[in-house]
Amino acid sequence: MVGLTLCMSLGARNTARWAVLLAPLMLPGAIRAVTMPGNDAVLLASTAPGYAPGMVITTGERLTLPDGASATLLFRSGRMLRIRGPFEGALPAAETQSETGPSAAKGLLMQGVDAAVIGGTRAISAARLRTAPDNVRVDPQRSDTYCLKSDDFVWIRRPNEDGGSYSLRRRGNTRALQWPAGVARIPWPDDVPIEDDDRFEFITNGAAKVTVTFRIMENRPASDAAWVAEGILRGCRDQFDAALEQLSKAVVAPELWLTSDHGRAPVYHPGEPIQVTVQSSTDGYLYCMRAWNLDGAMPVFPTSASNDARVRSAVPVAISGPQQSEELRAGRVGTEQIRCWLTDRNVSADLPRSFFTPSAGHSSDPLAADFDRAFAGGGSSRTAKTSLTFRIE
Repeated sequence: MVGLTLCMSLGARNTARWAVLLAPLMLPGAIRAVTMPGNDAVLLASTAPGYAPGMVITTGERLTLPDGASATLLFRSGRMLRIRGPFEGALPAAETQSETGPSAAKGLLMQGVDAAVIGGTRAISAARLRTAPDNVRVDPQRSDTYCLKSDDFVWIRRPNEDGGSYSLRRRGNTRALQWPAGVARIPWPDDVPIEDDDRFEFITNGAAKVTVTFRIMENRPASDAAWVAEGILRGCRDQFDAALEQLSKAVVAPELWLTSDHGRAPVYHPGEPIQVTVQSSTDGYLYCMRAWNLDGAMPVFPTSASNDARVRSAVPVAISGPQQSEELRAGRVGTEQIRCWLTDRNVSADLPRSFFTPSAGHSSDPLAADFDRAFAGGGSSRTAKTSLTFRIE
């Protein structure tokens, strides 16, 4: 069991500051952090349909990545493995052992899978992550799971709506709660111990509306990345989402994945509708154009300067015609391309005006080169570029 000790310190102005300190009891049978079995992993970044950052890929679950799409997995050890499709299979079991990242990637490579380990100096040199704070604030109006270290302080936030009665219930025992006037939070009651996997109900006006769960974790993880993985794998998603996003931006390069209703090597007939979808591994600003080998190029996303170019990670975006209400259609016999750029800042004001004037007809093909120069010199630190070529015959 983890005991709760009530602490008080007096400040320079003789004002009291209260906190609840979780102190582990060093006795036989004392609660320890639980190490979960298996090789479950957290999805750090992905361009594959149906997979979003923060998802947990469980032991034995099949991971399906279409051609060209990628997924970067974060394991409990803190190691990161990027797999690029086509791939369909379960996670490599060896990843749960020490020094296994390279062997796991090697095993996939031997199967013909595009796989690579991410870590080493790249992960170590990343900015320190905003991991779960030492002060854990429990919301009595929202069911959630909270991860705690043995030296964390636990508080209970003041409800948004005053006037009701609140109490805390565990295993049939109820403890009344009160927030003094002007106090935004109160310490967790020192006579209500917290054990690993404990569940508490917050009772509002006599009705149980919220359940909170606690997980007790190790104090010193092998790395920040391992700490984030453990927190999310133990169900404390809200606490670790910001750190997961920060880790992803620090160690995973942004990617775009383009596909069509005819696959990644599409063939169309003149006048046939073309459905193109693009997906990003990270939040950013997307710009796409349709290019003809000899005749020029035409912007297709965003459809005007006033339209929002911002896209969210792991959310598919459909590429339409020059106007949002129009659909893409195959042109003359030959070869065409959809070319897309992703940047971490809105560069609409820096792009040629012709990008946002499709009614003027096809722009000259050098517009694509102008795009490359605009993104390279626009002050964006994280950019990605991809294209999809399709034949018209």
